[in-house]
Amino acid sequence: MTSKSRAKFCSAECRAVHFGNKAAEKREELEIEAKKQVEVKEKWNNASVTSTIVPADSMFPEEILAFINRGGQITQYLNPVWVEGSKPSEYEDEFSID
Repeated sequence: MTSKSRAKFCSAECRAVHFGNKAAEKREELEIEAKKQVEVKEKWNNASVTSTIVPADSMFPEEILAFINRGGQITQYLNPVWVEGSKPSEYEDEFSID
């Protein structure tokens, strides 16, 4: 027994196997989570439109216009209903991702 663990093991080898297995499980969980993050990012990118028009309701139109004039594009992410917690937008029908 150590201060880090109250578990009892029959030997140092058994302890090493146990913690090795726990570490492998944690790595696998992290890899699965990383794959999910990539999938979500791809879905968001597929559900977006780019524009070179300054939004009418912008608080910083001069800065946005300068950004666009330097070749920048504005990415507008729609509100896809497949994202947990999102709600359909009444304006969503006005956009196309073709």
